Amino acid sequence: MTRLRTFHHRPDAAPAAAGLVLLALAVLLAAWAAPRWRAEAEAARARHRAAQAQAVDEAVREAVRQHERQQAAKAETLPHWPWPDAAASPRRAAALDLLARRQGLQLLQVRQQLDAAQHWQVSMVGSGAYGDIRRFVERALAADPALALDRLRLQRDDADTPVLRFELQWSLLHHPAPRSAGATEAAPGPAKAPPP
Repeated sequence: MTRLRTFHHRPDAAPAAAGLVLLALAVLLAAWAAPRWRAEAEAARARHRAAQAQAVDEAVREAVRQHERQQAAKAETLPHWPWPDAAASPRRAAALDLLARRQGLQLLQVRQQLDAAQHWQVSMVGSGAYGDIRRFVERALAADPALALDRLRLQRDDADTPVLRFELQWSLLHHPAPRSAGATEAAPGPAKAPPP
């Protein structure tokens, strides 16, 4: 009769120890390499953000260039209104004064002077109803294409009164007057408003 032998497999401790050693080495390698990987990832993100910012900047610059090209093309198609000569400025200032009075505005002070660009400036201080002031400004700008409103200040002393105090400053743009040799241009003195 034959006896069967049974073998009991006893696990060897060497593979388990090798696995533990490899696992420990992997943990150490990950701990050593993780800061480097993080730094590389952060550098890649920084490069990506810089590239995005550069692309946005370039898009903005291109939009500005395109807007400037469109404005230049539009300016070429607009009619070029000839500005009046400098000699017409006193007449234009008088017309502005007359228009204000016809609109029912009470002018307390009117002053004229030349600015640094040798354009006439007309300052008006007075009072009137808001609708009259608005109509005066609209009609003045419509009547004189070379007229610029530099400042408009309105003040109401009492909430119940329809009358406002105003201060307007206009520039009467014009072609520069031809200068003769040695001639200097004097600024006009203040113009006094006639009594109401």
